Formats: sequence, structure tokens, C-alpha cells
Amino acid sequence: MTILFFAVPISASAKGVQPSTSAGARSTAMGGAFTAVADDANAILLNPSGLPLLQRQELSFSYANRFGLIQNSYAAYVLPIFDNHALGFDWRRDSFSDPELGFSENVLNLSYGYRIHPRINFGVGVKRISQSLDLDRNTLRSASGIGFDASLLLSPARRLRIGAVVQDIGGTSVKYNQRSDRIASTSVRGGIALQPVDGATLAADLDRRTARLGAEYQIAAPLSLRAGTQKDVGKSAAGWLYTLGFGLRYRFMRLDYAYERHPDLPATHHMAMAMAYNPALVSIKNALVRPSPVFKSFYRQYEEGDFIDVELKNAAPSPLPVTVSIDVPTLTKTPHEETVVLPPQTTQRYSFRLTFPPDLLTSEGAGYDNLVQPTVKVSYTRDRATKVTTRKLDNVYVLGKNKMSWSDPARVAAFVTPEDEAVDRFARQTIAAYNTLLTEKFGHNNIGKAAVIFDAVGAHGIRYQQDRATPYEKIAGDDSVFDTIAYPSELLTSKIGDCDDCTVLYASLLSNLNIETALLDVNDPEFGHVYMMFDSGISQNRVADHFLDDKEFVNWEGRIWLPVETTLFGQSFYDAWRNGVEEYHKRKARGFIREISFSEAAKTYRPGVVKPADIPPPDRAAVDRLLDRDVAVFDARVDQLALGTGVSLDVSEGLYDAGAAYLRMNHLEKALDMFDRALEKDPNLADAYNAKGVVLTRRRRYDEALQLYRKALSLNPSDAGIRLNIALAYHLQGRQDEASQEYQRVLETDREMAGQIASLFGKGAFVPSPTGSVDVVKQTAADNAYGEGASYLQLNALDKAMAAFDRAIGLNPDLADAHNAKGVILTHRRQYDEAAALYQRAIALAPGNAGFRWNLVVLYHLQGKRAEAEAEYRKVVEIDKAYEGRADFLRESPAKEGIGRE
Repeated sequence: MTILFFAVPISASAKGVQPSTSAGARSTAMGGAFTAVADDANAILLNPSGLPLLQRQELSFSYANRFGLIQNSYAAYVLPIFDNHALGFDWRRDSFSDPELGFSENVLNLSYGYRIHPRINFGVGVKRISQSLDLDRNTLRSASGIGFDASLLLSPARRLRIGAVVQDIGGTSVKYNQRSDRIASTSVRGGIALQPVDGATLAADLDRRTARLGAEYQIAAPLSLRAGTQKDVGKSAAGWLYTLGFGLRYRFMRLDYAYERHPDLPATHHMAMAMAYNPALVSIKNALVRPSPVFKSFYRQYEEGDFIDVELKNAAPSPLPVTVSIDVPTLTKTPHEETVVLPPQTTQRYSFRLTFPPDLLTSEGAGYDNLVQPTVKVSYTRDRATKVTTRKLDNVYVLGKNKMSWSDPARVAAFVTPEDEAVDRFARQTIAAYNTLLTEKFGHNNIGKAAVIFDAVGAHGIRYQQDRATPYEKIAGDDSVFDTIAYPSELLTSKIGDCDDCTVLYASLLSNLNIETALLDVNDPEFGHVYMMFDSGISQNRVADHFLDDKEFVNWEGRIWLPVETTLFGQSFYDAWRNGVEEYHKRKARGFIREISFSEAAKTYRPGVVKPADIPPPDRAAVDRLLDRDVAVFDARVDQLALGTGVSLDVSEGLYDAGAAYLRMNHLEKALDMFDRALEKDPNLADAYNAKGVVLTRRRRYDEALQLYRKALSLNPSDAGIRLNIALAYHLQGRQDEASQEYQRVLETDREMAGQIASLFGKGAFVPSPTGSVDVVKQTAADNAYGEGASYLQLNALDKAMAAFDRAIGLNPDLADAHNAKGVILTHRRQYDEAAALYQRAIALAPGNAGFRWNLVVLYHLQGKRAEAEAEYRKVVEIDKAYEGRADFLRESPAKEGIGRE
């Protein structure tokens, strides 16, 4: 019986070709070259280390009548357990029967695969083999045994795999009737698989007896063609075994067919069916919209940062490009799409920025609140077919365009819209209508513009009304309560608003005129409120010319600000200012007020594009009624400031002093009147003629100014200052040769004037050269920018100081103080080389300034350049003996000495 039992295998091997040992139709069609492919349920048998790569449940069945002799049945099931682990169960049955003799072999296999590394997989298997031999329906022998396998799968490159399998480790035996027979010895099989192009696979296997070659090509999404061959490598006379096949795929099912042509035995047809559960390679594990709730008014802020996080899992063994589509109803007109490449077999979180439609705030329904369900869709191409996976997110509350919460008061900057057409038209037309008055009564300063705009808003009919539903004092700081804020154009239309509406409107109008504004957040438990203040544009050293005391303004960040109570629209600007500044100092003393720059806040909370509105200009007569009161008040204030210091108008000197005060405040008409009255009392008062020339110079009436300067000079020939003014007038007229000649006379009269002329026009301003000189207007602007930077530097606001100094140098490249100040900042930042270059530039522009050289001394010390520091220190002492004895630190280790700000 034993001879009959092995009759079939012996006859096959005698011809030199072994029948395929593959169980499924797909692996059979590829000639059995599947060791390095191992990407379906056949991996349980052929290479269990490939199981973790499947990342899906798969159930497979196959059947074949091998060579018309052996009935082969196979079933397999793969179960992933976690991302890097998978189990496989299979059953294989080979049987032979005729009317007398019957034989069967059943193999149950349990396999486990583990992904050690993205490129390394390991697998093991244990199998139970049972055999049965029957004669005339009587069992002659029943045997069983256990066998063990191990395998390895490597992916050294994206399209390359290498596999190895050790089967029947230690040999596999079966036992029957107290006897044991070894039915298989240990064998080693190796394989390699290559994907030269997408959809194509070339594979080769080799063991000690057989070489196998196979190929597969997916010509369309549902159809794959396969071919293979194998040959006994030990016998040159052995023939080739050829295989062909194809696969059809529809959704989760796959049907496979293989044709196996043996050189000596009859051909075999193999049929198989596989079903996959969760066959998608990409899954959306989680997704979350970051802002909750979502405010439409902050859409431009959302565009600057990550809006949604999506956790994606890629089960594929290779990198996979996917397109992520995100749709948020009421926020996105069309889904946002973005392509990312998912690393092989990973689960990672990806963050996405969304771009919203520009008409988000103007479209129909923009003002409504909605509870929406965002959708994330991921699409990718696999096996030449587009696959899509979708996930619905938790509901998100999307609030209408006018909603915000006050947990962060800076958010209100999103409603300040200086570029809105309605705001621009209202502000510009109003200022243009009162341009003459602004020049004559306010010197066209920020205070005058603010007064005109405030009174125009009141004349337009804007009135304050407390929001009874959400009063500010009840909701400030509460993120769960939402306030409704009108955009400026909406308030200009409705004309009724609460404190935040009025604040937003006024800040928008002034910002349109390039006037800096700031929110005042009153967080007093007894009185919650918001209003605003604006930058007066008055420098700190000119405060006395404009204010009666320090309770009339706010000194914040080195600038002079005026708080304005915007709920008083309809009353005069002066009343709103007095009320606002009094309120500020009262709350500030108790620590219950916070200042927030609208321009700084807008860097985070950028305003969106709002619907244009057609707003008619305010009634001129109504504006005049309010503005006349303010002009009268400010006229009286100017007189009080100019005349309230004990000035006598009975003598020419007193009249001159009053005129000088008016001139400092830029009230040129009143200044001119005082100078004329002074000359009536003393026709020989040279200073009055000179001062009148200054007034006419500011009005660009240069010829008349020159006549007055010459009259003053005839009365006081030794006054170098008068000659300097003549040089300035020539310069402004473009008469550079005459300006240079007059400047030389200035130096002949007073050598110390050299520094003043350089500070006004730059070094060598009146020496003829092709580059000309610095325009006086630019010089004045440069000096103002430098003063602003110096204030910021004192407050340690280094970024703002640096910006101001850069602006000053842009206006006047020869402003030595600005170069020196930039060096101070860079020294504090330890950018020593750049600081040294700036100090050297400042010294070149002002060689006699000991302070600049002292800063360079300290810098050299900080760099450890002792010799250079000592040499520069000697130059400092030569210029100014006051520095003598201050360099003891040069004998110490560097790092502690500070930089001065001379």
C-alpha cells in the first residue's frame, strides 16, 4: 500500500518537473513565484510575514483538479490585529480516489505576521497534518503530525521586496500505529519581487530544487493578466511548466483563474474567489475642526493657521499620494482640496489650512447661525481605480458674520474696516469738506481730524443704545456668550448701536485717515465697557504746547493718546474727549483698564471683506452746529495755553512770546497777528520779522519770507540764526548756490551752527554735489521717527524702536543718532558685528560725538577685543574728558558692561 500511496508524486518527479505547490489560482498563475509578493491570503501558506501588509480581513476559496488525478481544495482567512500584527488561518485538502483506493491529506495552518519595522516583516506558522489511506472503504492507515515554518520579508526600496521562507523546520513527521515517518525535510525558499511601473509585478523564487518566475500586469482597474513558469534546476533535461491566468475584481470581490501546463501531465484549471472586508488602504481615523465655535467674522484669521486636523491611516506598504477634500457647509462654496503623500503603513495626523470664499461675509445668509456637519473625503488611485473614503465629523456651530465672544477683546479688530468703501468715502469726503478749517484752526493735526469726524458721525445721526440682550458688562470674558457687533457700514446705515458698535465705527474712520487707534477694555467688576483712544501725533516734548495738564491725555507706548467716549455721538468731540480721558484715569488708577492697539490686533484678527453700502455724506449744517462748539472751545484753549503763563500783551516782548507759542502750536494766523502787533509797538524788533518769515516759509511764500529775513538781518547783522533761515528758504526754492553762499556766511558768524545745519539738511548739504541735499520735510519726518524710536527704546520695545529708526534712516541716511541707536538694539541682541558697523557709520557722520565712540568701546569689550577697545577709549577721552576713569571694566572679563544711549 505504501508504494501505491506515493505513486503519483514519484511519477511526476521522474520527469524532472514538480507540480506547483501554490494553493490559490493567483499565485499558481504566477508560476508559484509568490514568496516576495505575499500580498493576499495565500501569504498564510507561502510567506506569513506578508500578513501585516494586508491591513484587511480576507476570505479566500480555491479549487483545482490537479492533472486529472488530485482534488485540491483550499480556504484561507486573514485577520489583522492592530497596525503591525496579523493572524492567518487556512485549510488545504489534497485527495485521490478510485473505486478501490482512496487517499487524503488535510493541513490546518495557523500563521502570525509581525511588522518589526516599516521595511522589515517577520512571520511564523504552525501546521497540523493529517493523512488517511482507504481501501474498499476501509481505513488502512491514519497518520498525523505537527510542522513549523518561519519567514522574513524585506522592503529595501519602494518598489522592491525580498522574501525568505524556512519550511518544515527540523523536518516534519507523521505518526501512526506507534510508528513515525518523516514526510518533509527542512527546506529554504527565497524570492524577489519588483514593480518596474505601477500595476506591473515581476517575481522570482528559488529553492534547492525548483526555480520559479512570474509576472502580473493590471491592464485596467478590474482586470489583471498573469503568467509564470518553473523548472527543476537539478536536471537539465527537465521540461518547463508554464502557467497563465487572469483576475477580475469588483468592489470587495476578486475572481481568479489559472491554467497550469505540465510538460508530461494533463493540464490543470484553477479557480479561486476572494472577498475582502475593509479593503480600503486609507482610512480616516479621526478629524477635528480646531476653532469651536467657528466665527465667520474671523475667517481671515482662520486662513492664516491650521483649521482642521485629520488623522489618516495608510495600510499600503508603499507611500501613497491622496487628495484630502474638506467641506464645511456655509463656510466653503466648494470643498477645499489638498494633496498629501502618506508614508507606508503609518497613522499620522495632518493639519490643513482652508481658504474661504471672499464673499463669505456678503453672501445671502451670511448673518445666520448654523449647526453644520463637516465632511472629510480622501481619494486615491490604487490598482488603476479611484478609491474614496469619507467621514462625517461631529456637528460644528458656525456663527453669523456679526457674532463674536469677548474672551479675547482683541478679536473686535476683525470688525474695524478702514478699507471699506463706505468708511473711506465718509471719512475722506468729510475731511475734504473741512480742509481749510483743519489747516487754520488745528494745523491739520490728528486732534482736528478726530474732532471733525466725531462731529460728522453725530450729525449723521449715529446714537448709542445699550444692547439689552448682551450688555458688555455681563458678557465680558465669557466665551460661552456671543455678542453681536455691527460692521461700520451697517452702523452708518442703521444709526443705532451699543458701545462696541460705536467704538468700531470711530476706530475705522480714524484708521482710514492713518490715525493710530487703540481699544480701551474696561474690565471693572462694577462697570464693564469698551471705548477707544487715538494717537494725537503730538510728541512728548511738545505736550506743554497742547495740554493744560497730564490728566488731559494718556502717555502709552511712548506716544500721546486721547481717549474718546464714543457713546456720546451727537454731543461735541470736546465733551467726548473730556469724558473719555476722565474715565480712563479713574479706571487705570484701579487697574481696571487695558489698552489694545487695533493695528497690532489686526495682525491676528484681520478684517474681512464686507458688503458695500451707499452712505450719503452728513448734512453740512448739522456738522457745523457741533463743530462750531468744538472750534470755539479749542480756540479758547489755544489762547489759554499761549497767554496763560503771565505773558503781557502790553509790551512788544510779550506779544512776541505769545506769537512764538502760537507758532509752536502751528496756529499760524494767531502767531502772525501777535508778531504784527509786536512790530506795531516796536518796529525794530528783529525777532518778530524773523518769526513772520518762518510763518511765511511754512506757507511756502518764500520770496516774502526772504524779505522779512533780510529786514531782520539788517536790524541784527550778527544773528546767525536769521542767516540760517535765509539759507533754508534758498534751499527750499532750489537755489542751492545761493543757499551754499549763505551757509558759509552762517559759519563765518557762528561756527557752532555747523551742527545745526547738518542736522537739518545732512552733512555737506550746501556743498555743491550731484546728489543734492536732504529735503527739509523729509528731515523733519526723520527727526520725528527718531524721536519715536527713542521713546520705544526707553520702553524696551525693541522691535518697534528698530522699525522707527529704519524709517528715520530711510528719510535721512545721514542721521547719525539713528545709526547709533540701531547699534544699541543689535548690541542688546548680541549681533555684535552688525552693531559695530552701525556705530562706525554713526562715528563717520559725527566724529566728535564721544557717546558713539563709547558705545563702540563697550562693544569691543563684549567681543573680547581688548586692544581695539583700549584704542577707541583713548579717542573718547580726547574728545570728552568726562569719560576719563570710566574704563576700569576693560581689565575685567566681558559680558556685564551696558551700552549707553547717548
